[in-house]
Amino acid sequence: MNPDLSLKPATPADQFLAVEVFSELLASTDPGQLGQRLTEQLREITGARTVMLMAHPEGARAHRLLHACPSRRMGLFTPDELGLFCPDCTPSTLPLRTGDFPTGHPLRVLLLRVGVESLLRFPLLVGNELLATLLLLDLPGADRLEETAKIVTHLSPVMALALKNSLAHERIGQQARALESQANELEERVAERTAELEEANKSLAASRFTALDLMNEAVVARHRAEESAAALLREVNERKRLEQERWEMAAQLRQQQKLEAIGTLASGVAHEINNPINGAMNYAQLILDDSAPDSRNAEYAREIIHETQRVATIVRNLLQFSRVENQTHSPARPTDIVERTLSLIRTVMRHDQITLQVSVPEELPDLKCRSQQIQQVLMNLMTNARDALNERYPGHDPDKMIIVASSLFEKAGSRWIRLSVEDHGTGITPEVRERIFDPFFTTKPRDKGTGLGLSISHGIVKDHHGELTVESEPGRYTRVHVDLPVDNGWGVMGET
Repeated sequence: MNPDLSLKPATPADQFLAVEVFSELLASTDPGQLGQRLTEQLREITGARTVMLMAHPEGARAHRLLHACPSRRMGLFTPDELGLFCPDCTPSTLPLRTGDFPTGHPLRVLLLRVGVESLLRFPLLVGNELLATLLLLDLPGADRLEETAKIVTHLSPVMALALKNSLAHERIGQQARALESQANELEERVAERTAELEEANKSLAASRFTALDLMNEAVVARHRAEESAAALLREVNERKRLEQERWEMAAQLRQQQKLEAIGTLASGVAHEINNPINGAMNYAQLILDDSAPDSRNAEYAREIIHETQRVATIVRNLLQFSRVENQTHSPARPTDIVERTLSLIRTVMRHDQITLQVSVPEELPDLKCRSQQIQQVLMNLMTNARDALNERYPGHDPDKMIIVASSLFEKAGSRWIRLSVEDHGTGITPEVRERIFDPFFTTKPRDKGTGLGLSISHGIVKDHHGELTVESEPGRYTRVHVDLPVDNGWGVMGET
């Protein structure tokens, strides 16, 4: 038990912050690491003595305990005992306290045996698919159980989506390993056939003295062997090409699913937050109308209106960033694209003590583009710059800044706009720079990067008929340029 931890009320602002924190878990690709982060975060929020996350089995396999916090409680229950907590095995609503279970109930006997006094169970669902079951054991404050249940229920969709993404990534990894094993087996077969052909060639060479007909047969056999080897080589190359296409399609699918998940979360958050924010804004306006212009109440009311408008702008930008646009380009102002991106990342930069230096002229012409995709490119470049600065400067430093700039230039008689993101972090070595646009290539740990960000960004810029270039000097700076034609030749919304 952790009785000193107090549970915060679930206000709309707290819910928005919690969803923002838990949404970062969507990037987790290892179910075990995801389970550890989820259980540790929930134990800190709720004060439960034990938090356990178990995956729902596929087929006839036993339940799988992803993680328990604290870790010393991993062996608290056997796999068969874990199955008793699954909603499929015990579908009815469970009492909150162990003493309220009916006498003889299997869970009552099990909980009393290990000394658990209270229990909250949450099924993690995506649609109608049961992915996992979350258990909170021995929570502090008997009068706060229902409030704790309400908060965790609010976070359950986020955790379910994060778990679904990590399990999908795990399955893709297993399939990749299976493909690699098949490729190795095929290469061994090629080696065996090659050895057989070499042995046959040796035998033919040794028997050339016999007769002319034997020599002719040797030539024919050699020709057939070369054709067979060429066929096997084509088969290996085709298998590798199909495997690469499969990886690329899987990467695009994961990115699309992640954006759709963020969009679903953003829509829910906007609905929950906009109503109370509008109410607060309207009440503040009423206070302002009833107060003297120079009074302290009027000053407070104006500050409330300013802050509520800022929250509404952040929610609106989050919705626009997560929305999947159609294939038609539309005019967009470069200043709006940069500002919407900064509104989503400015708080994170301030937390990491990173200074943002922005220079985007208002008079730049409109771009014909998919603004959401250009925001995605800028978000990826700024995140990479942030990681490089945090690696070089763990704390505050005057040189710990990101420079975002834009300018207009001409190229081949056409107008282009350049968006640049520069940092003075660790820099990029020439060896790494040659591969930074390759899918799945990354220098970051597996729990912090997938190697898809720059590859997808390069594809987006190329789709806009633009260019993505990198300048860097190790240990000094990295500067990335996104060059886009003002008119890329695509039709815009409303044109016929």
